[in-house]
Amino acid sequence: MSTPSGAVKPAYFRLGAVVAAVIVVVFALDRLLATVERVEIQRGAREQFEAGMLLLRAGRKDSALGPLERAHALARTNREYSLGLIEALIANGSRDEAEARLREILNADSNDGRANLLFARLLAHESRTDEAIAFYHRAIYGIWHDPGAETDSVRLELARYLATTHRPRELLSELLLLQGRGSKDIRMTTDLAGLFLVAGSGPRAAEMYRAILQNSPEDAGALRGLGEANLLAGDYRTAESVFLRALRLHPADAEIIHRLHFANTLAMLDPTSRRLGSQAKFDRATALVSGIRSELAQCPSAASSPLLEEADQAVTAKVHGPVTNDIAEARLSLAEKLWELRKRTCSAPVNADTDPVSLVMQKILNTQ
Repeated sequence: MSTPSGAVKPAYFRLGAVVAAVIVVVFALDRLLATVERVEIQRGAREQFEAGMLLLRAGRKDSALGPLERAHALARTNREYSLGLIEALIANGSRDEAEARLREILNADSNDGRANLLFARLLAHESRTDEAIAFYHRAIYGIWHDPGAETDSVRLELARYLATTHRPRELLSELLLLQGRGSKDIRMTTDLAGLFLVAGSGPRAAEMYRAILQNSPEDAGALRGLGEANLLAGDYRTAESVFLRALRLHPADAEIIHRLHFANTLAMLDPTSRRLGSQAKFDRATALVSGIRSELAQCPSAASSPLLEEADQAVTAKVHGPVTNDIAEARLSLAEKLWELRKRTCSAPVNADTDPVSLVMQKILNTQ
């Protein structure tokens, strides 16, 4: 018995609808599973990344590398994970690989702040100083994808780097841009004060140390810093007084005792005080001549200078009659000529931290 053609079509359409529904369900289920898998991969990558960065910040650089590599493998397009891996590579000494990866990121986005910072650190490790400084500046003025990033901390890191590479002028420029930023942060204020000392800016360092001491008058570290700042500024008597305050807090501290004696030596050698009489000024100038003459004795290239004979006569000859200010000034002028000779002819470096003669002579020349 034949089936009417009209009865076949509804059955056919019903079957088609079922098949289509199944396809939609399968497709939706596939998308759902894919989404679940992607979320799980992202969660796993994040967990690996956070674990690796935690290890890296704890100083466990070897252990940090594995989790960060896995995080990067799970999410290769995530820049944060890439930079975390690069940071670990630098810490572990894999600098060629780190540099190659950084160049890829910077080729895509040359203004990435964190990538420029990591490149600056990499270059600093390799003593490529000029390049490192340039990339530090690119980091400071770059774009930071982390909204919590604080570029002042990058500038402070640059300042510390300039201090270690003995670039006082560039260091001072960076510090002037940071001055006042750390007024509410005692740690940053302390760091800046110490860096101002390295930059040779005694008055600015002293100002910051005094600010610390207003809130913590018994901070021995700040007292020592203030003493050093006063030494650098040529205020030797004040430095002596400050070191004495620090010594009262730590009476057995050998370094404070040493700096206290050093400040006293400078105060007794300095001929620039306006309250000095002509005789005292003359005696101190003569002591400077004697000290510089002793240093010149170690410089063979200075042996033929007629100034050495003049210095010998000045140290041994007696002045008949009262010492006038003109006589004292003449003796001080001789000390200055000898100092210039010492700078021209002696290869031995001057260490103002341990040589009172050099520190006093620098003060004399700077105040002219």
